[in-house]
Amino acid sequence: MEKPVIELFYSPLCPTCPEAKNIAREVIETKDVSYEEINILADDGMERSKAYNIKGVPYIVINGKVHISGVPSQERLENAISDSMENN
Repeated sequence: MEKPVIELFYSPLCPTCPEAKNIAREVIETKDVSYEEINILADDGMERSKAYNIKGVPYIVINGKVHISGVPSQERLENAISDSMENN
């Protein structure tokens, strides 16, 4: 089974992004996942966010399919990752 890929899109100007990052970092400590934080103001981040049609941050993409907009609860993120592992 492949590791789930978690992409967290953020902006340094976003007031709620640090909270989303902290929740994601806590959750991934207990999971075997690939995790990346992507700054949407950087050229690469801007291109990648366009590919997912992201209109606001924070925004989490799991395996390129599951999308979570806003700051998720720890439980919601854990469940989304677990579901993606079962459906892989």
